[in-house]
Amino acid sequence: HSKVYKQLAEALLETPEAHQLLLRIAKRQRKVLKEKEFGASQLTAEILRRVGEIVLDPESNQSESNLEFLHLLRTAEARIRRKLEFQSKTDPELRNPINRPDDAS
Repeated sequence: HSKVYKQLAEALLETPEAHQLLLRIAKRQRKVLKEKEFGASQLTAEILRRVGEIVLDPESNQSESNLEFLHLLRTAEARIRRKLEFQSKTDPELRNPINRPDDAS
């Protein structure tokens, strides 16, 4: 199969319109990946900031702040799980579910 795909790719690259289309697709995929990485970085930074606050000043840590932090974590987890569920429907390699420790049987 790889030989056929290689020949197809070479033929497509010889056509200027196909070449430009493939470049636009690659550019769009890079942009989407950067956006996802940026979102993941923002979430990670917020989690680390909140954990740092808790560690540095545990006495002033209010239960209300803990609930807000827990809400942030659970909301992020739900969004990630929805994305993983969607991806697993479109990509057969991702069909193995990710289980939380309390999901184990």
